[in-house]
Amino acid sequence: MKVKEIPRERGSIKELTVLIADLHNFTRLVQRLELPEMLRFLDDFYSLICDEAEYGGGMLNKFMGDAVLIVYGALPGDERHGETAVKTALRIEKRFKKLCHAYRKTHACYDGISLGIGISRGKVFIGKVGSAEQYDYTVVGTAVNAAQRIAAHANNNGNSILVTGAVTRDMAGNIMIKRTSRVTLRGFDDETTVHEIALDNGG
Repeated sequence: MKVKEIPRERGSIKELTVLIADLHNFTRLVQRLELPEMLRFLDDFYSLICDEAEYGGGMLNKFMGDAVLIVYGALPGDERHGETAVKTALRIEKRFKKLCHAYRKTHACYDGISLGIGISRGKVFIGKVGSAEQYDYTVVGTAVNAAQRIAAHANNNGNSILVTGAVTRDMAGNIMIKRTSRVTLRGFDDETTVHEIALDNGG
């Protein structure tokens, strides 16, 4: 079957950077907290994400339970949106660390929670996806899947930011990399090279 062009009103294909921030060990946390307390923590987490998402023109696309998806590059004027996303991730990590420190004073179970951030850059479809009855404005493509898998792969024993090679090319040596490794991501045929960002960038 011949593939038709994407209708302009549905969306377009663009080179974008996708950032996914994923709470690790959140299921265990939920089991130990009353629902009102859990919701209060999620509200504070989402609030700090919203505060930082607009940094450099990021578009907060959606909340996905205990994860958040942010898109960079959708607006004109930032060709190095990969670097912008990494700088935002570093700001998010610092604020998340302070948030958890405050919550540990009320419940010891917050010791086990951490934040994994995955960032990938590539061509994606951005626009309306869904049925004739209900559309969702979102991004779809390999870069989205890669960011999601990388965020899930991040170290559960502490906060971490992992990025793909396309993102590091945006950074132009402005951001320190802690280590580079080859990993097998669920659903991907080949190994993926991921770079862990040093969390002490920028002090």
